[in-house]
Amino acid sequence: MTMSLFALLLFVGAAATAQATTVTCKDGTSSKGGQGACSGHGGVKADVKADAKAAKADAKADAKVAKGAADAKVAKADAKADAKAAKIEADAKAAKADVKSDAKVAKADAKAAKIEADAKAAKAEAKADAKVAKADAKSAAKAPAKAEGAATAMCVDKTLSYSKTHQGACSGHGGVKEWLDGTGKKN
Repeated sequence: MTMSLFALLLFVGAAATAQATTVTCKDGTSSKGGQGACSGHGGVKADVKADAKAAKADAKADAKVAKGAADAKVAKADAKADAKAAKIEADAKAAKADVKSDAKVAKADAKAAKIEADAKAAKAEAKADAKVAKADAKSAAKAPAKAEGAATAMCVDKTLSYSKTHQGACSGHGGVKEWLDGTGKKN
């Protein structure tokens, strides 16, 4: 009588242990197993749910088979080990999925940053080109029409002056670098 009562208590304890396993929810959080587990988190993750059911079934089967005190303790330990192994495996799979997801996000962020940097560089280059074109147009508008004949002076900023006299030649261009009219005077 004592042995059958002990076996019954052991069976009830094993069933309670199997129901108290921890499961992983679809959003990555953990919850105690049983009815309603992960109800506010999108449900139980499919592969974890299957592993938990298998562990629970193993625990029940082991508890039924183990009628003796020693066999029941071994079965209970095996059931706990199986449930723990299933949880560890599920946690490892979830961690691997998280790492993979994080890598994809980082790669997408890097690609977006490169596109943004390329766009900024293209905008800056276009702005610089427009500035140079504007300066060239302004310089061409200020330059006197070329007189018949050769330039009379080379200015410091490397523009040519076609003035008829030396006075005022290269004003606004940093002065005369070299006279080209044969007078041989150099500044």
